[in-house]
Amino acid sequence: MSDKSKCFKKSYDVIVIGGALAGLASALTLAKKGHDVLVLEQHNLPGGVATSFVRGGVEIEGTLHEMMSIGPKEYPLKIRNFFDEMGVDIDWLRVPDAYRFIDDVSGVNVLVHPGTHGDMEIPAKEIADAVGDSDGKLYEKVLRLLNLCHTVYQSVNTLSVTHMSKAQMLLKHPEFVKTAGYSAKEVIDTFDLPQKAIDILCAYWIYVGNVIDTLPFTIFAFLLGDYLGYGSYVPRKFSFEMPLKMAERATEMGVQIEYGQRVSKILVKNGHVEGVRLESGEEIASRYVVCSAYPNKAYAEMVEPQSEVPEGAFKFVNAKTLGLTCFSVVMLLDKDPEELNIKDYSTFYAPNGMDQKKIFEEIATPGPYNYITSICTNLANPEAKRRYSRK
Repeated sequence: MSDKSKCFKKSYDVIVIGGALAGLASALTLAKKGHDVLVLEQHNLPGGVATSFVRGGVEIEGTLHEMMSIGPKEYPLKIRNFFDEMGVDIDWLRVPDAYRFIDDVSGVNVLVHPGTHGDMEIPAKEIADAVGDSDGKLYEKVLRLLNLCHTVYQSVNTLSVTHMSKAQMLLKHPEFVKTAGYSAKEVIDTFDLPQKAIDILCAYWIYVGNVIDTLPFTIFAFLLGDYLGYGSYVPRKFSFEMPLKMAERATEMGVQIEYGQRVSKILVKNGHVEGVRLESGEEIASRYVVCSAYPNKAYAEMVEPQSEVPEGAFKFVNAKTLGLTCFSVVMLLDKDPEELNIKDYSTFYAPNGMDQKKIFEEIATPGPYNYITSICTNLANPEAKRRYSRK
């Protein structure tokens, strides 16, 4: 038995595999309910993709450039509420705009701003004006669609924590029920919008990894209801502020967090978890395990013996289709954004037009790519301006 094993108790109520945001959120929730929790993280720091790295003496944001479901202090949404309830103090900064969408083929070039309290009038007006709205009818159509998205967004938030019968659901959440099962395209088409307006509304499709023809409207509506209804936020101390403060708070609440500990197997017997085995061979007992690994990794490689994996789990993994994959290029500014004529935080650029299917197919190849998203962190976070802009 290794010296490291002295750190572990004989058993825990729950073992959490992975110290990224999801794993730490699970640990905080369980600890608040009084459970004895162990978090095992294979790296030397928490956070997963919510991290930063240093190049040339400059700290660079890793991947998370904005968070939704935060809301202002006076109207907090579920993520802000969660952090507040857990005693994790994050200094949130609101991103100034939603996005700019540029389509060189159609000639559309529009900057869209979000509402603040679920109000959709501002983005609806900007989208309608960008397309051409002489009589105000297009504005009314876009506003109705965005209000529908917000209604579905609210329903999803309610139904995710409230049990109700199908009859109650139909009575209290009719818009959610009526649109469930339809694609985003099928629902959007009922509003009879011009293609330019549709393209602006669907600019964010790249982040959900699917074209609107097959993207469930529920997902599309939840995304726009949150993003255009309330705006997005970033932590003042960058995304790494979240896992660091979460880990610190979890430790204060009695959670044991061990780094450099890779879990190789989840031990199961007679349909119930018994613990985990570390890469070192050491076994730690627990009747419950929260696993942050992807389902295909957990079910196909980690559960031991494989005969204990439920048939439904294999079907779930094998039924999934591949989405798109992207890569990021990080560029440091040698001047302030204003001096470089960079005015927008988030930009979606379609130089060859907004043909989603064609763009999707291109992303599955080595290139060239004709849909680009760009973020200028400096325009949302004054800390970035001081730390990123100067050589």
